[in-house]
Amino acid sequence: MSIDLLTVRNVVAGYGRIRVLDDVSLDLRQGELLAVLGANGAGKTTLLRCISRMMDVASGDILLEGRSLKGVAAPELVRLGLCHCPEGRRLFPDLPVRVNLELGGFIHTADANAAMMAKVHALFPKLAERAGQRAGTLSGGEQQMVAIGRALMGRPKVLILDEPSVGIAHGLKVQIFEAVRKIADEGISVLIVEQDAEALIELADRLYVMEQGRIVAEGPPRMIRDNGSLKAAYLGM
Repeated sequence: MSIDLLTVRNVVAGYGRIRVLDDVSLDLRQGELLAVLGANGAGKTTLLRCISRMMDVASGDILLEGRSLKGVAAPELVRLGLCHCPEGRRLFPDLPVRVNLELGGFIHTADANAAMMAKVHALFPKLAERAGQRAGTLSGGEQQMVAIGRALMGRPKVLILDEPSVGIAHGLKVQIFEAVRKIADEGISVLIVEQDAEALIELADRLYVMEQGRIVAEGPPRMIRDNGSLKAAYLGM
């Protein structure tokens, strides 16, 4: 029986008087790759910011392994097992790839970080080849690999990915999606926000659709093809 590792319960949130999330609920199960699909402005990134304690919720609750995250400082989430890879990658461009990765393992021992670094290099061999290269000189796809690898260095139970394919060449996008699938298959629960509906159909175990701050559909990814309105909205068919 699968266990809900992360639970979002009736969350309302926004910016000032502007309500962005309206009674949003979802659950992420142990070892699951869960996707959230929606157009720009649907509230996807705001949802991730609430989960990662980058902003407060007005009402509702978010629980990690049954524990409410209210009042938990964002850095403490890493110790609890939640790591967020934000849109835009946010690397230190003048630091080497190796150092950018090491920064993700700040709470762990040197031995634990060495073991995890080996796993990251196995997942993204290019990062081993470019370990001494400044992160800012990498391609967009390679920088995304660094960002995901840095999050993995925190040894998360839950990995959150915000639009990992934005601005990336097709070949590297395929490599990144394959790596994300492998991460989930190895037992890390993954919550991914993405606009590439075709990719999500093949990638995700389960999918939520957001529109105007609300969850409007939930089910297996194939529902995008099976539901006429979703098919028209997200596949252009």
